[in-house]
Amino acid sequence: MVGMKIDLVMNKVDDEVFAEKDGLTLYKSAYNKLKTLLKQAPGKKLRITLEASGCAGVSYAARLDTPTPADKIINFGDGVEIIVDTTPRFPSETDPTKMYSDWDYLSGLQLKYKEGLLSSSFEMENPNSQRSCACGISFKPKDYGGKPKSCKA
Repeated sequence: MVGMKIDLVMNKVDDEVFAEKDGLTLYKSAYNKLKTLLKQAPGKKLRITLEASGCAGVSYAARLDTPTPADKIINFGDGVEIIVDTTPRFPSETDPTKMYSDWDYLSGLQLKYKEGLLSSSFEMENPNSQRSCACGISFKPKDYGGKPKSCKA
């Protein structure tokens, strides 16, 4: 029918905190999704990292990986472990002698998982974010002194 409007309403389920450990907050939605993913990849853990990219400075990346000696490992139980590198590699904006690690910028992170009609993704809320870019690809951590890049390919 021409001109007929159809509203698609999804049932919204309130997400609850599963656990707060070592500076990371994992919501039930993310815990359940990670448990499923990690059971399919024995011996692997979820690595959350930052990459210098985008017009604000850095963007998130995640992959299944094995830990290195420089990693902080956060164990949420039942095979759900998150690893974050503690090696300093990001320059300070205010002190040229200071460097920050992924962990410095990810400590305090809240991780959720959202499922939608057309897409599903992990969502991160980060108290270390000073601002994000308009296109949503990157963010500027507090005291980040790296050079922003174009969001265009």
